[in-house]
Parts: sequence; C-alpha cells; structure tokens
Amino acid sequence: ACDAQQLTKLSRSGCLKLTATFQLGLALRGTFILDELPPGLDPDVKSNTEIAPNRPENPLDLFLAAQKNPLLARELFFLAEGFRVSSWLLTEFSGLMRDVRHILPVFHQPREDTTNSDTAAFLLRGRKALLHIMAGKDWQKSAPAWSIPVFKNLLTKQATVIDSFRAAKTFQAALEGGNDFPGLTPLVFMGTIRPRQAYVARAQRIQQNRENFVKGLALFLAEKKKNRKFEDEPPLPEGTGAATKEEGQLLVMINECGQDEATDEAGISEQDITCITIDSEEMTLPPELRDLARDIARDKGKLPTTYISSAAGLAGSMASEEIDSSPSGEALRNIPDASVYDEWDYRRNDFRKNWCRLHQKMVEPVRGSFVESTLAKYKGQLALLRRRFEMIVNEDRFMRGQADGDEIDIDAAIDSLADSRAGQASSERLYIRLQRNERSIATLFLVDMSSSTEGWINAALKEALILMCESLEVLGDRYAIYGFSGMRRQRSEIFQVKTFTEQYNETTRNKIAAIAPREYTRMGPAIRHSVELLREIDARVRLLITLSDGKPEDYDDYKGVYAIEDTRHALIEAKSAGIHPFCITVDHEAKEYISHMYGEVNYIFIDEVMKLPRRIPEIYRNLTT
Repeated sequence: ACDAQQLTKLSRSGCLKLTATFQLGLALRGTFILDELPPGLDPDVKSNTEIAPNRPENPLDLFLAAQKNPLLARELFFLAEGFRVSSWLLTEFSGLMRDVRHILPVFHQPREDTTNSDTAAFLLRGRKALLHIMAGKDWQKSAPAWSIPVFKNLLTKQATVIDSFRAAKTFQAALEGGNDFPGLTPLVFMGTIRPRQAYVARAQRIQQNRENFVKGLALFLAEKKKNRKFEDEPPLPEGTGAATKEEGQLLVMINECGQDEATDEAGISEQDITCITIDSEEMTLPPELRDLARDIARDKGKLPTTYISSAAGLAGSMASEEIDSSPSGEALRNIPDASVYDEWDYRRNDFRKNWCRLHQKMVEPVRGSFVESTLAKYKGQLALLRRRFEMIVNEDRFMRGQADGDEIDIDAAIDSLADSRAGQASSERLYIRLQRNERSIATLFLVDMSSSTEGWINAALKEALILMCESLEVLGDRYAIYGFSGMRRQRSEIFQVKTFTEQYNETTRNKIAAIAPREYTRMGPAIRHSVELLREIDARVRLLITLSDGKPEDYDDYKGVYAIEDTRHALIEAKSAGIHPFCITVDHEAKEYISHMYGEVNYIFIDEVMKLPRRIPEIYRNLTT
C-alpha cells in the first residue's frame, strides 16, 4: 500500500514506519482482546432472527451483525479506534510519531471515494481530525461539533475498546441516512479491520500459549524434583500431582516474589507474575515461563490458576520417565537417532550422567539462486583463494639424510667423512630428495544454527562455507559440515550437511543454502558429538572449527557460568582426544567469555559480519600451514 501512486513523492520508509506503528498500537491497546460485549452492546439474538441461527463467535462480528449497516458500523468503529490508539501512540511513542508526521498531509487530499452523502462527509471529516491529532494540530475544527465530546472521551487514558463500540453506536444513530453507505477506501496506514481472522488467530495463540506454559512449567517442576539430590533445596510437596484445589490436596497461588499476598481464582495481573506458590513452597518462574505468563495474562486478563494445577498434575507423571522437554511436548525418548551425552556441572565438580539427548537430522537441499549469486559475488576473491591454496599443494620441501636423491646433502657428507676418519662406520644417507608436501588434515566445521543468527549472520555464514568448500576442493583436505541448535537437554539437535566421505557437489551446495536459524545454542552436546565423529578419522591433524555468533545458551537453566563451563569442559575433552578446537565468532561480547572457553590463541573475533566470507578461508590456511 505504501507504493501507491499518491505516495511516490514522499518517504516510503516513513509510510512503512507509520503503518507498522499503528498496527502495533492496535495490538497493544487491545482492539481484538475482548471475549464478550457488555450489556447494552450485546444484541438480543433471540429476537433477531437474522443473527440467531448463525451467531458470530467474536464480539466485533456480533456487534456488526446487529447493526442496520454493518459496513458503516465497521468504518465508525475503526475510526473511533483510530482516535483511541493514536492518542496512546502520541504518548508512548512520541519521538517515533514525530518522525512520521511529514507523511500525513497526503491523506488530507480528497480521493475518488468522496461522495455527496452526509455519512461519507462525516467519515472524511473524522479522518481529517484524526490526522490532525497525529500531527499535533487542532483537530476540533475538523470534526462536527456534536461528535467532539465522543471523540474527546476516546482520547483519555482510561478509554478502552468498549468505548469505541459505544462511539460507533452513537455515531450510527446520529447518521440516520447512512443505510446506503457504499464504503470508503481505507487509509493506507490503518488498513482494513478483519475481526474474524484476528479472533481465530488470537484463539490459536491462547491455546498454544496454554499448552506451552503447562508443559514448560510441568517440566520445570519435574526437573526441580529430580535434581533435589544435586541441590540444597526443600523438597517439592508430595501432594504435587493430579490433585485439584477442591479436593484439598493442592494449594496454588500466584504472587510477587517475596510477597505473602497472592491470588487464587481470579489469577493475577500481567505485571506481577514472577513467582508461584504450590503448597507453601514459593518458586521463581524462569524468564521463559514468565514471558509466557505475561502473554497469557495480556490475552485473558489473568493467569488462570488452573494452568498451574494442570502443570503440577503433569509434572507428577513426568518425573519418572524421560520425555521431551520442549514446549511442543513431542516425545523423543524412543527415537533411534538420538545419542546420549554427559554434561559438566561445575557446581558439583562432576558430570550429570546421560543428561543430554542429541538428535541427528539431515539438512534437506533446496534449489535457489543463493549459491550462484554467492559465487558471482565473490568471483575475484574465490580465484585468489584458489591460487593461494594451489600454492600450498605445490609446495616442495627438502628431505635430508636420504639413501638416494637428487642432490648431495653437504651436512650429512661432512658428518660421514668425520666418522670415517674417526674409525667409525659412516652413514650412507648422503642425499637430499625433493618431496611433495603430503597433507593429513581432517576438519569438522560446526555451524551455529540458533535463532540469533537470523538475517545477515546466517547469510554470511553460508557464503563463508561455500567459499571455504570451493577452496578446500583444491587442497584435497577431508572436511565435514554440521550445524547445531535445539531446545533443552532432551532435544539438542545436530544437522548433517556434509560428512567426511561425501563429495562436494551440487547437492552439498544446496544443503548449505538450506541452513537456517532454528532455536537455542546448547554447545556442549554438539561439541562432544563432533569429537566422536573426528575420533573415527585417521589424520595427523584434526580440527574442530566452530562458527558462532554468541555464547552458549538454552531455553532452560543452561545459561551464564553453567553453560560456559560445560562448553569449556567439552573443549578440554576434545583436546584430550588429540583434536584442536578453534572458534570464529562475530559476537561483540565474546571477549568476556571466549578466551576462558577456548584459550587465549584458539579463537578469532571478526568485528563485521560481512567480512566473514573473506576471512574464514584465510584463517583455515593459517591454521593448517
């Protein structure tokens, strides 16, 4: 819509910014968060034969269906919401709204939808007043005098979506001649309101958030109980199970951490959801569950205590078996491609045995223009890299002290003469032989596929891998490519792109192009699995090169010092196996932790993502020559 003809002379980016800001305002101000209409707005469906047989599922559709002209009612409601939302945006995003003021004048111009009807004239005047409000101008001169009190009410901080419904009803009652209203072209930044699609999407989000919260909290409670023997914490109440409050077996409360005041049936407001109390034990929610709880409270007005009761009941059955710990709830314990690895717990100074389950998956190749565009983009750089790598292959070195060869080894001849004069047996190894440099190197490239790599980082990583592979084909070194991601200890994932035995061909290129951001960055299991793969390779030099954009972190408590120490221990295990680990990172905060994990000389920080494709082949060349 921002490419429309009337906007060609204005800033397209300003239009996009205004559109995104207004749509954000609709979402944050609760335009679609309403479960039922209050008395006086909810029509009597029993007496209305047109509505009763097929009553709409959401309040806005129900309200519109009860009006004489639903199209006009929708326009009036959306105009009222424009006043309410814009007023809030001017307060909360004042700087941003100032940035987009320059684009507002274009909407003052009459367009093809101008008609002679009083209804259309009112809507156009209302839109003009709305644009004046957004521009910080006097709006009351544009709006009809009789509508000003209604509009003023919408501009207050206390105004809700219910006030917009009432305003629409008031406006329609005043516009008696609006039954034949044909509709107006919507303002670009406001778009068209689609209540049915919005409410379906909201219902799906509420259900998904409920499932994620219940399963996530259940896992949190189950692991908390399972890990008692490792931590000095009071035991989880024995009553935690499928009990209900009515049976008197489980008391659930939601409260601020450290506060005695709690709520029960009514839930709690979104600002206060930090702790839960189950049978007198207060537990701080992890950040992920806290965010979910806030989203649920925003949608439902509270966090229902039934969600917590359900999670507590599920936790009782989870404690005795290995299940998937991701919010999706997919059971993975019987999947045959899973490998089990220990995890280092620095607090206990010992391993958590069989703690992580790593699932190996294939990256499916995708056809597209990424590989071709990359090769064209770096055509000159690639030619230079190939020449440099060819020089490595063609390097000759002298083999001294040989039984035969091309030249006399002067040093060996002098030693032999001295031995002979001293009466000792002289050596016959008096020659120098030129011998090609025989390389015995195997490298595994471990690529970070966490969600934080989305965008330029992911593209740069893939470009770097393509240049790396094209260059390595000249050297003939053996190499493999794997990606890693996952969520929680039961669903760490490693993605096979190229094994040591696979050829580099079009399929491999398309697999590299298919590398995409996934979930979190639990590095320990991926490093340990890579070590096992490298152990099977007979090579004089074995390298494990990790390409990452950040520090190790996962959805659960795999964060901070714990995650760094486990990763560091996994790297120590790699060194003990004769494998040399090295890290290439673009994380600007890497200096705070990277040297502790890899050592002072086993990493390099690239300050600009776009330098990554050019730097990686050179780094590899320096590591292997």
